[in-house]
Amino acid sequence: MEIRNCSVWLDRELGLIRPKIIILLGKIASNSFLEKYLNSKEVPNIWGKSYQLTNWKEIGSVFFVPHPYIERRNPIKVDEIYKNIAVQIKDIMC
Repeated sequence: MEIRNCSVWLDRELGLIRPKIIILLGKIASNSFLEKYLNSKEVPNIWGKSYQLTNWKEIGSVFFVPHPYIERRNPIKVDEIYKNIAVQIKDIMC
């Protein structure tokens, strides 16, 4: 319910701001975004990957990152994902 109610505001913000990068933190945010904007259901192994939005061509990339809390279970993997995304973001912004 909260996702559906707030998505109207998110649509407006994306249209106004047109960010170069969107970083989605965690599974709930990622799956909701995938379903609405990428017309897809949950995609396995999305962590650390970048996608282009079909509905918002002005937006450069969308990154999917695990929630930092998950690091308690697998610190090495999360650290690698964050470092990989930092490099990709640096390349986009420079």
